Amino acid sequence: MKIIRHLDPQDRITHSEVQADGTALLLKGDLFKGFQSTGKKAEVKKLLVPLAPIQILAIGLNYQRHAKV
Repeated sequence: MKIIRHLDPQDRITHSEVQADGTALLLKGDLFKGFQSTGKKAEVKKLLVPLAPIQILAIGLNYQRHAKV
């Protein structure tokens, strides 16, 4: 199952399952509790990244020369 995250025509973020013929079917539920297909065809306005990053952590010690400064 290939799941996509996208905007619908009303600019709501939704998830859909891509079928072998390229059509997408709307899913209900969420990533943690699981998805179930609604059987309804999805209208994909814009594809989004699979997951929205909530927090990005970085540390300057990844580079030895940077750590010496």
